[in-house]
Amino acid sequence: MSQQAPRRRTQRERVDESSRRLLEAAAELVAEQGYHATTAAQIGERAGYSRELVRVRFGSKQALLEHLLRSEYETEQLASQLPEHATGLDHLRAALDRLADMAKRSPTVLRAVFTLQIEAATSIPALAPHARGWVAETERAMRRALKAGVNDGSIRPEVDPAATARQLAALSIGSAYLYVLHDGPDDPSELLRAAVEALAAPDPDPEASPG
Repeated sequence: MSQQAPRRRTQRERVDESSRRLLEAAAELVAEQGYHATTAAQIGERAGYSRELVRVRFGSKQALLEHLLRSEYETEQLASQLPEHATGLDHLRAALDRLADMAKRSPTVLRAVFTLQIEAATSIPALAPHARGWVAETERAMRRALKAGVNDGSIRPEVDPAATARQLAALSIGSAYLYVLHDGPDDPSELLRAAVEALAAPDPDPEASPG
């Protein structure tokens, strides 16, 4: 019996594969040595291609890494697949679950993303607006969830959504820094989870008599 010839990949499949390999290589290099030490030539070589392919696929090293931030991290972290009746506390917990899952599935990508966000604050002016926008959007999402949680009773009524969102955002940045330093837990959501759980409203006592 003659063997069937392997199917030839389409142009789209070849483009998708090369783009994916370039993104993976960029994440590995940034996680290992940071943004400035990573060059387009190194990315192409690590992926098994030429430096020129970075320009062809993404335009520049900076554009490639911005794509890494958006496609590999931000879209996933902001996604919400919870049912409509989910509480504000449910939304906060789900965001932490997504972060913990990414740390388990793609630790190199997560370390690269955190490295880029930290470096952007001081030494990558072109990425600084992007980093500020991401922090602001994260804080807004936390504030919305906290406000919803206070309103639906899942979060303690005395919690100030604006002030607490700012505190959680700061704790997120600190957790990312510890993760990059290899000084913190393997799960960067661990400290945040403890802080979020401390905001939860106490469960009503089912044995308490009404009135």
